[in-house]
Amino acid sequence: MRAVIAALALSAAWAAAADPSVPGPRQNPDDQFRFFWLYKPSTLRVLAASGFNLFMSDCFAAYNPRTGRYDARSAAERKKWMDDVSAVGLDYMEQLAIPQRREFVALYPRINRDGSACDNADMGWEVAMTAAVRGVRLAAESLKRHPACIGIEPSSEVRDHSRPSFREDFARRYRAATGEAVPPEVDKNRVAPHYLQLADFPVMRIVDEDYRLLKFYKWFWKKGDGWNDYQTKAKEVFEEVLGRKLVSIYDPVVRTPPLWGSGGELSHNNQWTYPTPEPYNIHYVISEQQAMARGMPGQRVFSMVQAISYRSRLAPKDVKVENEPAWLRERPNVVYMTTPPDIMREALWTCFSHQLDGIGIYAWSALFDATSGEWGEKRDPLAAGYQFTNGETINVISNVFNRVGRRLGPLFRAIPERAPEVAMLESYASTFFANRGSWGWDGFIYQFGIQADAAHLQPYVLYEEEIARDGIPPTVKVILAPHCDVLTRTTFEALVAFQKRGGLIVADNHFVPGILPDLPLKSFRRTWADGAGSDAALKKAAAELKSDLAPFYRPPSDSDNADIVTFVRTYRTSDYLFAINDRREFGDYVGQWKMVKERGCANSGKVSVRRRAGAVYDLVRHAAVPFRVLPNGDTEVEVSYDTADGKCLLFAERPLGPLALEVAGSRIRVTGGDRDVLVPIAIRAKGRPTRFAVVADGEYVWETSAPVEGEVRLVNLADGKMVKCGE
Repeated sequence: MRAVIAALALSAAWAAAADPSVPGPRQNPDDQFRFFWLYKPSTLRVLAASGFNLFMSDCFAAYNPRTGRYDARSAAERKKWMDDVSAVGLDYMEQLAIPQRREFVALYPRINRDGSACDNADMGWEVAMTAAVRGVRLAAESLKRHPACIGIEPSSEVRDHSRPSFREDFARRYRAATGEAVPPEVDKNRVAPHYLQLADFPVMRIVDEDYRLLKFYKWFWKKGDGWNDYQTKAKEVFEEVLGRKLVSIYDPVVRTPPLWGSGGELSHNNQWTYPTPEPYNIHYVISEQQAMARGMPGQRVFSMVQAISYRSRLAPKDVKVENEPAWLRERPNVVYMTTPPDIMREALWTCFSHQLDGIGIYAWSALFDATSGEWGEKRDPLAAGYQFTNGETINVISNVFNRVGRRLGPLFRAIPERAPEVAMLESYASTFFANRGSWGWDGFIYQFGIQADAAHLQPYVLYEEEIARDGIPPTVKVILAPHCDVLTRTTFEALVAFQKRGGLIVADNHFVPGILPDLPLKSFRRTWADGAGSDAALKKAAAELKSDLAPFYRPPSDSDNADIVTFVRTYRTSDYLFAINDRREFGDYVGQWKMVKERGCANSGKVSVRRRAGAVYDLVRHAAVPFRVLPNGDTEVEVSYDTADGKCLLFAERPLGPLALEVAGSRIRVTGGDRDVLVPIAIRAKGRPTRFAVVADGEYVWETSAPVEGEVRLVNLADGKMVKCGE
């Protein structure tokens, strides 16, 4: 019945991209997953009440790779966890992590050219793959009768340390794939030597696909290290044993070169982000994930926010300050501390801005105080590592998930991303031969992506493989090309054609010499020790970038206030504007160190979209809001905030029409005249919230598991209007 409900509820906005056979949340298959990564059973009900609907745990202690067996007590404990999850009507995801255990790596390590072992399992080695898959099958057998298990994560954080292996098996597999020997320049590094060190490297820095080192490193990252094949095989084995489709994820999926395939053929990819110093850095990470997903048709995206933050980036241990906060006296050796609450609120709104299937949170030990024993643990407050340093952050998560996420999750999942107009070119050729790349979380390209989002440009991350397969998207008007020292010939020729048709290329002085950029790419420098200076430098650089492009391009949304970051998604003739207040100041949690502004401030301003609207609705307040159409055709709205927070505003072509509600047995049908807008709704039966959903193309149908009795109420969450049906 659950699969039937999911299929009937699927809206036309995302049906083409989603696989209806993959389950959605048990409470509401239309909704986003809001998942907790490595939870503790003692806090399950608290987390469920905070709006989470999916919980992930691990079997680190359950599987012994030397014996090939599971510890019976650990397996029984895991089933008990699933019983608890199922009892509150939620879902469970198993994190396997078998081949990343220290014992497994010791048995099956990668081998350097000098014969030494690497700290990473050689999953390309058939012996290692067989052993890992054996453990996966055992895990699946132990879980197959439990309905709470709806997904797996085959492994996590394993490709960061992946390097070429020099077993005979590795060389044999490469020769079988290409007919060639492993190039002599290949060493223990994850990329090739710099192009200046290669005698046969093309002078114009344009490489053909059959260039020997390009061919090798593409093979290594796609097939050679074995991790992608392992992820796929683990999913297949689990689904075979359980006899049903599963949610399957790998993370961090873009801590790799910008090359398709990371994570294998899983249903979703995931990446976690540290939301400091500015929470909207998550925008760019999600854009990278979406670029990766386009290489795996049907793959969807999760995004996870770290509830921990590096103390070294917020409150360094070796820096003394006045007015020391209480957490410093109580937990002086903390290494990872609780993410500030106002920054977490803003980070969650940044996730809402994108079309995601799920939003995750990590880590339990930062959100719950484990030093008192209240939650079943007794952690030493003087221990180094993860520590609980702020009790308000979990309250903020609960408030945002319950006030916004539960009600609008189906809408946030359904609204499509806009057709791209500004693309950020990420080159795997430059990653391999010039040691470039963001690797999913740092460096010049990553920082420039944040700058572009601060300028409201909504950069679409464009991989060279996408250009080779599909060409440059025809809607793209501007290509930003940071650190593109080396390009493939296909990309080079596509850029030449793009420029000839009037496209604008913005690049730095590292750009390949065969193309003259239309505009120079400017950047800013981070000053981590000066939070105010770093924040000001970022906003100044964003304003300059937007100003440089102004004669040629206007972004789809804008703000007259540099501290209000906007992002817009579009369905047909309607825009959904996410306007997030980023005005923050130094508080008394970590503000004494003057590195990160952690306390949200009141703010106001005007936001606009590049559309002539006939009505605007605040979807959190469920009310129409005043607006005005500017002489240039843009529509503008005044906004205000009490703290770092977000808004979702619907800009419709005309005022929304009335919705009708019909109930026949177990079938609930909602209809309306609007077919160019996605309308969020709430259905209440017998006075209780029963369903939050989205009316798409004028109709929504829900088949319930039992006949509906008593009064049913439909609330249009855009304008607050209600329709009753029944007693």
